[in-house]
Amino acid sequence: MTITAGNGAGTNGTYSSNEGGGAIFNEGPLTLTNCTVNQSTSLKNGGGIYNSSTLTLNSCTVSNNNTAPSNYAGGGIYNYFGFMTIEKSTISHNSVTGSGGGISNLEAESELKNVTISNNSSSYGGGIRLYKSNLTLNNVTIHANTANNNAPAIDMDNYAVGTVNIGNSII
Repeated sequence: MTITAGNGAGTNGTYSSNEGGGAIFNEGPLTLTNCTVNQSTSLKNGGGIYNSSTLTLNSCTVSNNNTAPSNYAGGGIYNYFGFMTIEKSTISHNSVTGSGGGISNLEAESELKNVTISNNSSSYGGGIRLYKSNLTLNNVTIHANTANNNAPAIDMDNYAVGTVNIGNSII
């Protein structure tokens, strides 16, 4: 399945009642396998995907999404109070002027296995931005991300309470 050119602004150019998700706005358990989410835009959080429940991505690509022109979070994926598992996937070429070019986690849990996070851009946390969140990385490659202000790979908010567990990964 491929979802391309989603627009979180709606058809009339005004922002709808949800909080984002250019291509996907998820509030219930969702599993995507062998999918592509690309070239989507949200005026708020989650240029490609907004998750506030349980999200599983397996063998997926989330690329070329953005939250423009706003200063929000999660160019590729915004995980808000959710639990997210990503396996055998690529998160690349996403952008946001705020935080979390590839992935932004706000008070959320994320587990990534065999994932590449590359060429994403933001002001804070080019690859991943964490705020009061837990993150587990296993066999993950995070490279070539950019951040205008802080942490091109992984950025944890100074006041955030959370944990990061990293195994067999390249950052």
